[in-house]
Parts: sequence; C-alpha cells; structure tokens
Amino acid sequence: MNSNALKEPMPDNVNENSRRVFYKYITAKVAIKTLKNETLRWSSPLCFNDPFDVPRTLAGDMKYSDISTAMACVIEKCIWNPQIEIGGFHNRAQEVINDGRGLKSQKDKEIYIKSHLARDPNTRPMKLRKKTEEVLKESRQSFLERIQKMRILCLSLERDIVSMWYHYAEKHRGVVLEFDNNISSISVGRNSKFHCVDYQENLPEIFTAKGWAEMMMSTAGYEKFTQYHLYVKKSDWEYEKECRIAFMEKEINAQKYTDVPFSKESILKIYFGPKTRPRHKKRLMKLILKRYPHVQAYDMKFEFGWKMTPVPVKDVKRRWLDLFKFNKHRKNCGS
Repeated sequence: MNSNALKEPMPDNVNENSRRVFYKYITAKVAIKTLKNETLRWSSPLCFNDPFDVPRTLAGDMKYSDISTAMACVIEKCIWNPQIEIGGFHNRAQEVINDGRGLKSQKDKEIYIKSHLARDPNTRPMKLRKKTEEVLKESRQSFLERIQKMRILCLSLERDIVSMWYHYAEKHRGVVLEFDNNISSISVGRNSKFHCVDYQENLPEIFTAKGWAEMMMSTAGYEKFTQYHLYVKKSDWEYEKECRIAFMEKEINAQKYTDVPFSKESILKIYFGPKTRPRHKKRLMKLILKRYPHVQAYDMKFEFGWKMTPVPVKDVKRRWLDLFKFNKHRKNCGS
C-alpha cells in the first residue's frame, strides 16, 4: 500500500484546445428561456436523477471506529514495510510511521504499535479515536452545507446520443445547443473548469473505510474526495459522455438552481429534434435570427442504422429571415 493506492478517479481537466464543442440537451421551452434570458441553468446535485450521483451524505453509514481501525491498519503496514512511500501523507501520519520504523527490534515495534495503534476500537488510545470522530463529524457537517450550495452544469461530448435526446430533450421534441470550448464565456463570472466524468464499473475505495482512512491521511485527500464525489459515476451512465463544470454559491438558498449568464458568441449551433413542435421551432428561430444571427440551425433526422443525422435548416432560415426583414421594413414605413 502507498499514498497513491487510492486510484485517481478521472481524466485530466478538459483542455480548451483539445475540445472544439460541447452539447446541452434541453427541452424546447427551456431552450427558449435560455436564449431569451442569455443564461444557462446550473443545477443542485439534489435534483439529479441518479441517486448515487454526488452522494447526499458523507461516508454513508460508516462508523468512526471502522475508519480509525482502517487507518491504524494502514499505518501499521507502513511501519513494517519501509518500502512503502509515505510522502503523500500528512506530517503527523509520517511522524507516527517514521518513529515506528526507527525502532530496531521487532518487539519494540510491536509494543509501539500496540500502544499507538491498537486495532481493537475499545483498546485504541482515546486520542486517536476522538480525533477520527471529530474529523469525520466535522467533514459530514461541512459536506451537508456544501452540497446545498453546489451548482453543476452538465454537458455532453456528443450531439447524437438517441437516449439523451429521449431523456433530456423531451422525447426528441427538444433541442441540443452547441457551445464552443471557451469555458469563460460559458460560465461568465465563474472560476470553473471542465472535467470529464469518469465512469467506473467497480465501487471506488472512497466508499470503504480503508479508502476513507487513506484519504484522511493524504495531503491530497480533499482534492481526491472532491473528484470522486463530483466526477465519478457508475458505468451504467457512460452513454451520456458527460463533462461538468461546478461552482459553490456563497449562501444556501431554497432555490435548487442558479441561472448563470453566458456570452452569446459561445453558442455555435442549434439542433432541432425530429419531433420538435413547429410552434417551438418558430419561436426559437425568431430568437436566433434576432439575437444570435451567427448561430447555424439544423434538423436532426433519424437515419437507417440507428443514427441521427443533422440537416441544415437553410431554406427555412432564409424564408424566416426575409419575413423578419419584411416586417421590420413595414414597421419603419409606418404601415
């Protein structure tokens, strides 16, 4: 075991130059509101449809004694095996381990371990038990507050995921908005970074007492904790190909979302679902022509071979543009 035993849970931050675009699947009504208000809705994880996505409670039903026992086991193993790297541990953990390693005889080490790290919670030094309990209790309370302040923007790497169109775009009646990779323009005023979600088949060690013990002893514990809770999901959801940006509100509020302004230039294209209602499409096209003239419009078509293919809305856009200019001309002429 070493300080890196807790598997890194996700890929590197998304490089703005490595990704050209991101996609947002939404209903037509939400799209109208988004374009009209020039804001994107960042949701609280309390609203997510996956009950295991961003756990609602910290360390689940784990007991203080289980975590401190696991911590004692980790430290004991490090004492007996000097080859284990401990550079990533907190100073206090390194001290305990190095003091034990410094003892010459096996008997002295056994006495040291028994007096400092008894595996039996009932015989473990009160100082160690109390410290573990305090840390976990404070962490749980802090996490409870953070989860209520947290806001996350969920985007996808692909525009043609049929199941995403069904679940998030109103059963193919909604739209997909395509954004460029200028993160700052998508999250105006937010110091945020994109992260790809890491989909894992097996339960990460962070959900075990051993994983928690390693995290609490590590100097990078908080970072790993954040990565696991925000950017790791069960492999069942891998089809979403999701990327996320997260930030914390300053205060807790009853509203479980925040509408964040974005730059108009960050929207590149709009894709209408195969079943988008004509009235919604008309309203969206009018908004685009008036406020987002640079945005290209496409109709998504079902194709043979389980595919969805974008088809440019050239003729429709030209006709509506002519109508828009004609109505504007009539208004200027006073007719």
